Amino acid sequence: GEKVVARVRYVGTNRGEFMGTPATGKTVDVQLVDIFRFGDDGLAHEHWGVMDQLTMMQQLGAIYKQALEAMNAADYVKAETLFKEVLLANPSIAPAHHNLGYVYLQMNNAEAAEASYRKAIETDPNKSDSYVALAVVLASKGRVLEGFDLLNGVAALFAQDAQFQFVYGIAASNNSGKATFCVTSRWPST
Repeated sequence: GEKVVARVRYVGTNRGEFMGTPATGKTVDVQLVDIFRFGDDGLAHEHWGVMDQLTMMQQLGAIYKQALEAMNAADYVKAETLFKEVLLANPSIAPAHHNLGYVYLQMNNAEAAEASYRKAIETDPNKSDSYVALAVVLASKGRVLEGFDLLNGVAALFAQDAQFQFVYGIAASNNSGKATFCVTSRWPST
């Protein structure tokens, strides 16, 4: 029999439960490859299909949701893997970079946490929680003044952000006495 290969683009809207995830109303656009083996009778006798399920699940937001659930359940190894998958497909998701930084902090990897928070700020410079988290990481690494300077440099940008101003006030108060500041609140991003 002859084989036929088809590369297919699948576009659809998730309007019902799919693979255990409730309807999202989101549109997906994924690639498929189908291979058919036709018999001498002209009918398809075998079919193999491969769909880019990772991209589809990312477009539906399912992997990001699973990453958040793993992080909230303190399954940091799983959360790290899932956030990396999300970012591999779409590196412009600032909350994923931020949350990956949080995961790294919980895994006692301050270097990776710092890099993730910096990427979150680069991706979305209007996320105050990423600046606060980065300042805390810097302080934990003995770079207190660098953390304070970071907050000081963006304080005007977040003048109306009470959470940021609270932390900034603590840092400023402690910095005047050259004390170390530490904020222990858990601020993952959603």
